[in-house]
Amino acid sequence: MVRIAIHGFGRIGRSLMKAALKNNLFTPVSISDIKDVPTLAALFEVDSNYGRWHEEVKATNKGFVVGGREIAYYDSMKALPDWKALGIDLVIDCTGRATTRPGAQAHLDGGARRVLVSAPSKTLQDCDAVLLPGINLDQF
Repeated sequence: MVRIAIHGFGRIGRSLMKAALKNNLFTPVSISDIKDVPTLAALFEVDSNYGRWHEEVKATNKGFVVGGREIAYYDSMKALPDWKALGIDLVIDCTGRATTRPGAQAHLDGGARRVLVSAPSKTLQDCDAVLLPGINLDQF
């Protein structure tokens, strides 16, 4: 099974996790962000646009429990998590800041096998592929 981490748990990261859990696509191994776990858990549980999450959401000293699924949390304020030690295959960067190759490369240098950036790249040279649902996902 692919081990996926969400880096950046703002609006996009939370929406990604909701879609992933709701559609049984994946449960992230970890979430990393610069905010505290209780705040992030509350923002995930109750969303002014998407409503209340249908399962219990709890903040713990190690991360989140969402509907019985334990998800580790890493404070990325000081440094990126050690993706290699966590065995992460894919980091989905939802910070909005990894819009250049060096921004995404930091995850690869940290041991992730692949990086998917949710924000548009600054240039085509800063990315390996631009994926657009309904247009070219079948080519990837």
